[in-house]
Amino acid sequence: MIGYYNYTVIMTYLGFCSGLFGLWFAFQDRPLDAVYCLVFSAFCDLVDGRIARRRERTLEERRFGVQIDSLSDLFCFGVLPGAIALSLSDSLAVILVSALFALCALIRLAYFNVTAAAEEVKNAQGKMAFRGLPVTTSGLLFPLLYCFYPLLGRAFLPLYLVVMAATACAFVAPFTMQKPGLRKQLVMCAIGLAMLIVLLTTGSN
Repeated sequence: MIGYYNYTVIMTYLGFCSGLFGLWFAFQDRPLDAVYCLVFSAFCDLVDGRIARRRERTLEERRFGVQIDSLSDLFCFGVLPGAIALSLSDSLAVILVSALFALCALIRLAYFNVTAAAEEVKNAQGKMAFRGLPVTTSGLLFPLLYCFYPLLGRAFLPLYLVVMAATACAFVAPFTMQKPGLRKQLVMCAIGLAMLIVLLTTGSN
């Protein structure tokens, strides 16, 4: 079979499959279950790079890893958040904002694929940084927002759309932000765990 199937890409494959299940849940009008899938995809994306770096890879394997990671990110973090919104309403505003969100995610990830390692630049302090907001931010931002769904009621969807539009603009904005190290990644894992607890105890489809 073509492709690669060693342990360096397994988490990426699992994250993509989780996004696929999330899309199915969204089509079934089960947004909370779709959010769970989004969180799991974010976890897979958080650890897949560290797992991949534990193995010496050929140039072709590294390029393959970059491509499948971006393709998976587009699906999980560029399409799924919009599908979650569409599971709540199929209004024209939701359709347009979801399309804008997916398009900006596509542009950013395509730009990353073209520039490859050049996407990771150094900031003024010489630390590694991203150019533009990483698309994977969706995996933390929208589940966190969904935690407030029971409290916001009808105001939730308008707020969700505003956050989607702002995030879409940030995907393609020409700013740099420091790449999170291990400590910040652990903090993000802790936040993700806390979100899951909140969603399991208070969330509802």
